[in-house]
Amino acid sequence: MTDKTSTRLRPTEIKKLSQQAGRHSDGGSLYLVVRSPGRAAWVFRFRDGATVRSKGLGAFPDVTLKMARKKREALLASHEDDPEKPKSKGLPFDVLAEQYFDHHTEIGAAQKTRNRALLRLHAGPLMKRPVNRITREEVADILRPIWLGSTNGKGVKLRALIERILDAADSERNPATLKRLQSLLPKPRKKTRKSVPVASLPYRQLPALYAELTAVGEGPGLTAARMLRFLILTSVRLKEGRGARLSEIDYDKKLWTIPAERMKIKEEGDFEVPLSDQALAVLREMQDGADRHTNDGFIFPGRWSHQCIGRNAIHLALARLQGDGDPRWLDDRGRKITVHGFRSTMATWAQEQRRDDGSRLFDQETIDGALAHFVGGVTGAYQRSQHLGARRKLAIAWGASAIRHGDNSP
Repeated sequence: MTDKTSTRLRPTEIKKLSQQAGRHSDGGSLYLVVRSPGRAAWVFRFRDGATVRSKGLGAFPDVTLKMARKKREALLASHEDDPEKPKSKGLPFDVLAEQYFDHHTEIGAAQKTRNRALLRLHAGPLMKRPVNRITREEVADILRPIWLGSTNGKGVKLRALIERILDAADSERNPATLKRLQSLLPKPRKKTRKSVPVASLPYRQLPALYAELTAVGEGPGLTAARMLRFLILTSVRLKEGRGARLSEIDYDKKLWTIPAERMKIKEEGDFEVPLSDQALAVLREMQDGADRHTNDGFIFPGRWSHQCIGRNAIHLALARLQGDGDPRWLDDRGRKITVHGFRSTMATWAQEQRRDDGSRLFDQETIDGALAHFVGGVTGAYQRSQHLGARRKLAIAWGASAIRHGDNSP
């Protein structure tokens, strides 16, 4: 890019020049730089020792020729970036940094070691610079490669450290403040989170896994194994299942009513879960241990009185099934299955069930209802009431599928 003019610019010609790519000189090291037609900005160039630097004064037409000249004069008057004007030598940045560490005894030795390493790895260009000559452009240059935003990461820590060190230089305008650097640093890109399904057991392997859970004998893992079986058969969320109480079960109607406060979407009210014979069998297995007084009526009690079983105990029960070597129960992607994934196992199984004519045995509304994925409002209330019968048929078929014999072990 070469200079297009060698005389002072006239205000009347700036608009035309802003359409001509190049660098148009106004004299006194002030330039109108046009990178492409219509994209023009004022730049003040100066020499810093052997280095020629540039300082942006604003874009045209927001900044007029008259305003740009005033900004240039103000810079020259303040000596801010004019190395030809008398200026104190200033300490090298690395010397000031060591003084900062020596004076701040409240900083631990380990933290000082990490801070020194951070400066050594990323702030090398500043280390021998006199602190009174460091510009915000130089600080921005070393931050950009590691800058991920103003809330986290190495860039944030490095900027704050440089700011604190330069504060010790008693500089009127610290070039490392976030306010002065924000316009020079890239804005963090918004991350689009991809929806990744939870790891779920292929439904053809469920009878084998369910049989292993049923075979768990007396011991600390028995209650957790029964809890897992109940979660599988009812397809409820972990929180909803753990807190099940005797008072919520209607054995005659084969119905479990979960209070709204334990549901994920509390505004939808209480949630009714139809119980299969297999689910009722698990409840009867637990009934003797569910003392209404010592366990507050919890069907699946925890280790301590007045508490339900803990989340970790349930996850541990599933981990025991995986064994000590390579995991045995994996999803279709080779990932270890999760407790929450059994809900997806049921949904996939239900979606693939067909009548003789090829039509689906369970519609999507029924499946969503079993997972408590109702829509809100009047429509949701209608779904909950009208689909209870259909959900009962789904629960019965799903319970029978879980105990179906066959060699589908991993």
